[in-house]
Amino acid sequence: MFFSSDTWKTRPGLLRKSVHFETIPVTLLNVCHDLAIRSNNPNTSLPAIELPNGQFISDSFRIAEWLDETYSEQPSLLTGDNRPIAETHPEQIQMSKNYARMIDLCLGISKLG
Repeated sequence: MFFSSDTWKTRPGLLRKSVHFETIPVTLLNVCHDLAIRSNNPNTSLPAIELPNGQFISDSFRIAEWLDETYSEQPSLLTGDNRPIAETHPEQIQMSKNYARMIDLCLGISKLG
């Protein structure tokens, strides 16, 4: 049994965008074997979502970007201003993405030290 905090970043985003989804518990072996085969990506990671067309998206940040693009009428996950992404200036979206990536990278680095 293992725990992935990144999956818990994705779950609130799916709920905020009112996306119907199914949670599938997996083990590390499932990810390394079954999910890698299904997604056709030997380096797949969690979180991962499978789209209705069979395409997989992994990485919580890329999933958040996809959710904002696909459900643009819902409040943005990246800007924090509770406005739909269509009503947000592109500069604000880019700045929010830059901050989110910076925080993600810094937290990743701190885990190593």
